[in-house]
Amino acid sequence: MSKLEELKDLNKQLYKKYGTEIEKLGYSMAHGISYESAYDKKSKTPKKVCFMVMLQPKPGKPDEISDVVLDEIKNKILPKEWHGYKVFVNYVGRIVPQS
Repeated sequence: MSKLEELKDLNKQLYKKYGTEIEKLGYSMAHGISYESAYDKKSKTPKKVCFMVMLQPKPGKPDEISDVVLDEIKNKILPKEWHGYKVFVNYVGRIVPQS
């Protein structure tokens, strides 16, 4: 299995394990593979891979998220690391198409 396939599999496992719990709170969990930091040409440090979780309110939920709920998701529900890779959580709010 290639490194990318392994990361994709871990990403799917992250959603499978935590997505339902997030949805019970009224939020959708978009997720993906990202970079924690960019490649530094000077020191030849490679990019660090991480998992990115973006939260959006489900229909019927207000656009705002309380600090209490966001802290619960970040600190009690989702792990800080997933199989050795950091997990970053952002609340992106409702995405509305522009006309």
